[in-house]
Amino acid sequence: MPISIHPPKHPRTALTEEMFAHYLAGLIDADGHFSALPQCVISFHHTDRSLAFFIKSRIGYGTVKPVKDKQAVNYICAHQQGLTYIAWLVKGHLRHPSKQEQLTTRVLSHDWCHKNMLRYSQSFPSMSAFESHWFAGFVEGDGSFQIKTSRDIRVMLQVDQKERLLLDLIHRMFGGYLGYRKKTKTFYYSSTSFVRAFALVKYFDRFQLLGRKCVDYIHWRKCVLLISQKKHLTEIGRAKMIELKAKLRVLRGS
Repeated sequence: MPISIHPPKHPRTALTEEMFAHYLAGLIDADGHFSALPQCVISFHHTDRSLAFFIKSRIGYGTVKPVKDKQAVNYICAHQQGLTYIAWLVKGHLRHPSKQEQLTTRVLSHDWCHKNMLRYSQSFPSMSAFESHWFAGFVEGDGSFQIKTSRDIRVMLQVDQKERLLLDLIHRMFGGYLGYRKKTKTFYYSSTSFVRAFALVKYFDRFQLLGRKCVDYIHWRKCVLLISQKKHLTEIGRAKMIELKAKLRVLRGS
């Protein structure tokens, strides 16, 4: 199926509670944790402050605070009803064992959590990471849409993590490359090819990104469309891709 010229529009208001549950689980798997206090803490780049406030508004509790000496903000929820709601949403949808253990031992183990859980109906059924909004939330936290124009034209999704467990999950689904950086002791996934980029477009057109990376994706998607039409082989098409790459750079540096 060819890529549509116009990307589908997915307003945040169209996100159902079930969709939000999977998205939130992906976001926590990427850049969140449950502390011993207990608190739910999710980190965002400072350019994604609006997304942090959106999460706060959907949960109904919590605060958004800047991180000292970093270009980042944290969404922090310590309210028992808010933590219970988060636990109900993401229970069964978190993919990383350490996040599952944090949720179980630091939130679900409390009596107040069990009492507050009584207000909620049965949890949403489990779904594939790539047939739900989980992967969108995960990429929102740790993903990067990249356009390479120096030599060969390439469009890639890169995802960085301290461990490779969830990157293996992505690799099994889309193929690509898994690497390791000795200097930073981090693993990374790269989609590497146009065929994989095309598969990623099909996913993100269906399961939307909600933060600043939605704008990154739209520019990146335009490059995938140019390649699918073989316009990247023309001077005009290449110039357009260089322009889109520059827009991504501005967005990330703002």
